[in-house]
Amino acid sequence: MSSIFPGQSPAFDAYVDPARPRAELWRTLLGLVLIVIGWIAMAAGLVMMARLGSRLLGTDDLVARMMTDADGPGVTAAFLASFLALTLSLMLVMRVLFRRSLLTLIAPSRRVNWGLYLKGVFFVAVFGLLTTGLASLADPPNQQMAFGRWLLWAPLGLLLLMLQTGTEELLFRGYFMQQLGARFRSPWLWWVLPSLLFGLLHWNPGTFGANAPLVVLAASVLGLILGDVTARTGSLSLAMGLHLANNLSAVLIVGMPSQISGMALFLADVDMSDTAAVRTGLLINLATILVAYGIYLMVMARRRT
Repeated sequence: MSSIFPGQSPAFDAYVDPARPRAELWRTLLGLVLIVIGWIAMAAGLVMMARLGSRLLGTDDLVARMMTDADGPGVTAAFLASFLALTLSLMLVMRVLFRRSLLTLIAPSRRVNWGLYLKGVFFVAVFGLLTTGLASLADPPNQQMAFGRWLLWAPLGLLLLMLQTGTEELLFRGYFMQQLGARFRSPWLWWVLPSLLFGLLHWNPGTFGANAPLVVLAASVLGLILGDVTARTGSLSLAMGLHLANNLSAVLIVGMPSQISGMALFLADVDMSDTAAVRTGLLINLATILVAYGIYLMVMARRRT
């Protein structure tokens, strides 16, 4: 395999080993169905518990105001918090259907390598600050939230983004890559297919209109990159860090006007109904992702020499 198309390696073989005893395709598909059903059911249960708690605490009016502000931070926080239900559902399915711990999706060590995690965060953060800074000089974003108010929301936003990105990695680069990697040797199935599914999760014509396919393409490319680093390292840790930093920039720092931009300090000065302008921004984002990945590949190549 070429360096851009990952293949089976000792690190990847060790990573998928926990999935081998129960790698039947029917079990993998059934697990996906159960994960989705559990996600919906648990999300509904968590919403009911939150409503009951707000009534007991007498905060109904406050919660209602937060949730009816369509562009506010409360809506973004609620969306990110919904991934807790997905984590719980995935944990339950892994235990009952696959007879193994959720932690086996992370690495053979069953724990996050925080050194790799922080390297991923640092790499994307530095690269993102440079590109965002240059873009801001050309087209300054609009400040959406007072800095003091943003500081109050930012710690919660960071924790929720760690939850959201970590859960997505557990599902797409953990569950899918392990189950399919244990069953099939072709990267088209254990690397490309999960990345395409990850991209389709970002289908949102309501916000992006005619540019929705381009958003799916960019997310699929990101999925391929995250899958590649997972296959190379035999761990989700680096992918988790890269994913967190990528979303951190878009959700908490400079966001595009959407349903999940309520926590962003700044909003990009772009009219979402302007198809051409949005397409330009998305293409620049896609190019940035590819350049960052190219730098990563060069660094990896130098380490092997």
